[in-house]
Amino acid sequence: MNKYFLLFISLLFVNNSFCQSRTYDIILFGDTIGELISTKLKISDSEYILSYVSNAEATVFFVETKSYINNKLIFKNNFVSESKVYRKKNDDVADFICNWNGNYYDIIFNNEKKIEKEKIYFCATNFFFDEPIQIYKVYIERLQKFTVIEHLGNHIYMTKLAGATNTYTYKNGVLQSVKSKKGISIYTILRD
Repeated sequence: MNKYFLLFISLLFVNNSFCQSRTYDIILFGDTIGELISTKLKISDSEYILSYVSNAEATVFFVETKSYINNKLIFKNNFVSESKVYRKKNDDVADFICNWNGNYYDIIFNNEKKIEKEKIYFCATNFFFDEPIQIYKVYIERLQKFTVIEHLGNHIYMTKLAGATNTYTYKNGVLQSVKSKKGISIYTILRD
């Protein structure tokens, strides 16, 4: 009994030593409207899991919006081997599943099938853990598209896609904020 308890505690300690977690506040017009928690779990030297969960709720111009995102990606040998993204905005649900089959990705987005031939080495979720030094392209999971990462200097990076602009700011290699702008909507994600 005692030896199993010690084994359990040892495994718990080992697992926790390979896990990073970061919390961010989601801010709209100066008010905190939600939270984003990102996690990186190292499985082995060649495999890790990135994930984040966010919840936000705001009323803008008398319209209430609730949003929930659950994002999980498994990296093997430095590229995405599989991912699952669930997004809900009010009653609108988007499901995204992506699996590498050895030659290309099989993608299912809201029951529609497509393929992506290019390997995904850096995706939007990576921004929460990795400053994109020497990385110039990112895969945006929710849109299933690659876009350019603009290096603005002073550890600031920008992406533009589908009418949205995201600006990422880092300090000592750690993401400090994301400023997202689309049309008149501007929200910020700040490190807690």
